[in-house]
Amino acid sequence: MLLINFVRDRRKKLKALSEGDKKYFKLTAIVSGVLIFITLAAFGGRIYFSTQLKKLDSEIKRYEQQVLAYEAREEAFVVFANKLDTLVQIFQSRKNKQQAIDYFSQIFGPDVLVERISYQADDETVDFVVRSPSVFAMDEVIDILDSAETKQKFPTSQRSSLQRRDDGTYSVQIEVGLGDLEQG
Repeated sequence: MLLINFVRDRRKKLKALSEGDKKYFKLTAIVSGVLIFITLAAFGGRIYFSTQLKKLDSEIKRYEQQVLAYEAREEAFVVFANKLDTLVQIFQSRKNKQQAIDYFSQIFGPDVLVERISYQADDETVDFVVRSPSVFAMDEVIDILDSAETKQKFPTSQRSSLQRRDDGTYSVQIEVGLGDLEQG
């Protein structure tokens, strides 16, 4: 007679099922481990980057405070530099004006008098009147004004209002532009 053993078949099936469950459990454990590792790595990365961001924010605030602290000093320096630039321009204009007055005072000789000197800062010109005791001295003045040397030094010089006064002297109005004066 043939014996039928149901328990053995049942144990084989349970053993096969148990081995399949072990494979699924192992696979699930590996996948879960990887996911937990990725989650922990992401969380750790987030903590690391948030601390780095806080450090950067504090450094940015510190640098902003330094910039604000230096802002008043920088503003004072810019104002100072602009004042120096303006003073240089003023002294240069003054030097140019003085050079023009010195040149025309010395070039005409002792008989000719330079008078009524005025300076117009807007168009950088010096206006003055040259007075001579005779027509011959005035002729020399005009020759000097028309000379190549004078035209080279003061290319925008102009003369006008040649007059004979009641006392017998002659005068001419001279305008000298200082904007093109050669630096020397």
